[in-house]
Amino acid sequence: MSNKKIIITYCFGWLVLMITLVSFIAALLDTFYAILIVGVVILLSGYIYKRISSQKLINFKSVFWSKQGLIMLFLSLGIMIYMAQFFSINYLGGRDPGAMVEAGIELANNNSLLNIHETADAFDNQDSNQLALNYPGFIFTAQGLLKTQFNLGYVVILGFWYDLLGELGLKLANAGGLLLGLFSFYLLGLKLAKNRLAAFMATALLATSFPFIWFSRQNYTEVYAFGFLMFFLLNFIQLTRKPLAEKTKHGSAVATINFYLATLSLLAFVLIRIEGIYLIILTVFVVYLKKMQGQLHLNLNQRKKYFLIAVGSIFLIYSLTISPLYKKLFKDLIGYEASNSQVQQIKEKQAGLLNKTWATQRTLWHYRITPGLLLGLGGVGIIMLGFWQKNKNKTGKKFLTWIKNLKLNSSAILFLFLSPYLILLFKPLITLDHPWMLRRFMFSLWPLLILGIFPALITLRKKFKLKKQKNLFLGLVFLVLILIQGDLLIRYAIKQENPGIKKQILELGDEFGSDELLLVDKSCGFNDWSLISEPLRYLANKNAVYIFNPQDLSKIKKYQYKKVWLLTAGDPGPYQDYLQRLSGSFTWNLYFEQLPAQKADAQPLRLPEIQKQTKQIKVYPVNLLKQGDEPK
Repeated sequence: MSNKKIIITYCFGWLVLMITLVSFIAALLDTFYAILIVGVVILLSGYIYKRISSQKLINFKSVFWSKQGLIMLFLSLGIMIYMAQFFSINYLGGRDPGAMVEAGIELANNNSLLNIHETADAFDNQDSNQLALNYPGFIFTAQGLLKTQFNLGYVVILGFWYDLLGELGLKLANAGGLLLGLFSFYLLGLKLAKNRLAAFMATALLATSFPFIWFSRQNYTEVYAFGFLMFFLLNFIQLTRKPLAEKTKHGSAVATINFYLATLSLLAFVLIRIEGIYLIILTVFVVYLKKMQGQLHLNLNQRKKYFLIAVGSIFLIYSLTISPLYKKLFKDLIGYEASNSQVQQIKEKQAGLLNKTWATQRTLWHYRITPGLLLGLGGVGIIMLGFWQKNKNKTGKKFLTWIKNLKLNSSAILFLFLSPYLILLFKPLITLDHPWMLRRFMFSLWPLLILGIFPALITLRKKFKLKKQKNLFLGLVFLVLILIQGDLLIRYAIKQENPGIKKQILELGDEFGSDELLLVDKSCGFNDWSLISEPLRYLANKNAVYIFNPQDLSKIKKYQYKKVWLLTAGDPGPYQDYLQRLSGSFTWNLYFEQLPAQKADAQPLRLPEIQKQTKQIKVYPVNLLKQGDEPK
């Protein structure tokens, strides 16, 4: 194995995979300690290093101290410094990132996935295995404890880095997935274009686009999903290409490395994103096809079979008993929703679907994604046309025979894995407000369509006979695409959301005692999805609970707390029966700086700007005793 960039990417990918998977297992075993995880990763890495060194496959010293190794090192340090300086940790609850940050911090604090906070039994009516509506992002267990409702892959990453480095860890947690994805993306581009400049410019186009400069600096699962998806594709395509050095010892060893890295990447991906089930189905199909055609250079010995069984068992146990989200995936795709324990089909009118598609395309245009997207779709079309021409003479045969003789090259395989994500162009499977909705495009459709630009440009270059200027042509097109989105890079690259919110939350928490209950209304935040109740609970260690139904006050266990307070920035009227007359009430100001969520079908559609907002929170003492009630 001589390509130093590939070797460094493989080694870095191994490290990121081991941290993720060992953290996942430690969380399931309730032995979540960062120092223990680091120790296990070092032992496993040492074992693999010894095995590879003994076969003289890689001279690690010459690789890491090479020119390529030093460039990748300094590039990684630069990105990490940038993220540490301008990262926006999603401390506020209400949306997925905030709930996962909370779950990660609680995991680090409790060394377990179960949250044993005192407020978990504040209400008398909490049902087990149901969404904990007063604790967004969590469900109640049969024991009355809280656990995250999200896939665990990203939660354990946040927990590991927080346990290891504290707040800095939350800022740097995304770096592993982001760097792994960018390195793998560059190598995939190099494989398609056979041109280093074009591959570099394509990577620069991706890294400077709005979805990456914005979402990579917040706690979104899509960042790690991007890393594992690109790393999986890199290894899988290497594994399924024409036999590596035929049946040589070296070729077999390289194929074995690709096999293990691809399998572990796929497992890590499905632990983070429920869309991973598509990858599993497509992977099985391509492997079966290549195996029948004798193009899979892999000796599936007993050890590899046991490894596949172990990985498959982990996925099945996780998806069927731990993660409830895989069931929801199918309901979303076919238009089903759960209501009163009944699954009812939602018949969506054609006009409604067209409106969603139009709103999506308008949003992509405003964020300067459309030009690259159209070129990428053109490239995908060219690849599919080539695929059809190679296989059209077989259409008269029986279907199974035709499938068996399909010719899938690396480009066709790459964009076969793109196909499920094309639905995002018509139905993003997310609330249609921006920039929130663009996170769906970040890890899958947008990177893969940028890779699709290569075949489009290569075809154009041949058509206009630009053979001598091929490097200049490819570089100029990508430079133009980068310049088109340059204004967004300037506008958003160093913008942050709520940089001082943690300090404010801690100062507010200091106003209350450990034996007091805080009932926090959603009006206290920047919007309905920016809840301050969550950081008051897991950062300030206060008995804070999000409350949305005034009737819930009657369900709170009486006499459990010395004082009960209501925090609201809205009209306290619905809670009036429980509020003591102004005695002991006070106000507190919180300052927010956020991008406002805007509807994608708004007229006119404008790019968001950071809005500064001051919320005057009114704090009222609450009397849970009704007339005739007496303290025990």
